[in-house]
Amino acid sequence: MTVNGPTYAMLYLLLLIPTYLLPWFGSNSFVVFLATFGTNGLFWVHLLALLAICWLARERGRMTGQGWLVVLPVLALCFDMIPGLNLIPLVPTVLHGLAILLGLAPARRTA
Repeated sequence: MTVNGPTYAMLYLLLLIPTYLLPWFGSNSFVVFLATFGTNGLFWVHLLALLAICWLARERGRMTGQGWLVVLPVLALCFDMIPGLNLIPLVPTVLHGLAILLGLAPARRTA
């Protein structure tokens, strides 16, 4: 899959929308997840959106020669979903912002 910079940013932002809306309904609460015996559908939607962001960053990082780019959304996923860490404000936002900005680097050219 070839993803140019603007497309990467747009897809990233589109996938990011549910990760900011769903927590208002308890999607990133592990306690709610356990209390509903894993049937909280919003938790799964939230997790799938974050995993799709990680995959997108991995593909973009591979294309631009920045294989480490996937680390930023993975850390954001951890700070968004792990109890205790999800109480620290703005860390996922900063990590996502860095992943978008650094992912806009031009793709490397291979001869």
